[in-house]
Amino acid sequence: MQILSYILSISGFVSMVVASLLKGENMKKILLFVFLGNFLVGASYLLDGTGLNGAASCLLGSLQAIVSYYFDSKKLPLPKWVIALYALSFIVLNLVVGGFAPLTFLAIVATMTFIAGIGQKSGAKYRFWTLANLLLWLTYDIISKSSGALVSHILILLFNVAGMVIHDRKKA
Repeated sequence: MQILSYILSISGFVSMVVASLLKGENMKKILLFVFLGNFLVGASYLLDGTGLNGAASCLLGSLQAIVSYYFDSKKLPLPKWVIALYALSFIVLNLVVGGFAPLTFLAIVATMTFIAGIGQKSGAKYRFWTLANLLLWLTYDIISKSSGALVSHILILLFNVAGMVIHDRKKA
């Protein structure tokens, strides 16, 4: 199972790298790759058996990325009630899955940065929130000893920074 966890994590990594390296005006494409990446990393957490909050958060995040994709494809702003529903669903899901443990609260904070990222209109702002999100998930992976996701998140972080240098440095 550990090998399959790594394979899924690496596949999620590739998807998230693509999302990080797309130009800012491609939020629709970014959201599709965010969906796929979260789904695969969530499955990796499940197979690893070490990060149930991570699995729940990533799988719910993949669903939320698809909902955000729908609004973006219709050129509609993400309604505030949808953002509130995202936040509430992450909080409830993590409390149900992880109880009141410190990792649960770390996962909740990480998921709030995810919500901020997928709600952006530009790739530059998405990458900024993704950087914050990845730093929190790296901490989660280290504490929970989720090695497959840790490797994937480290690599995604590096490519996210590369996307910032390639696309966002010129605009700053």
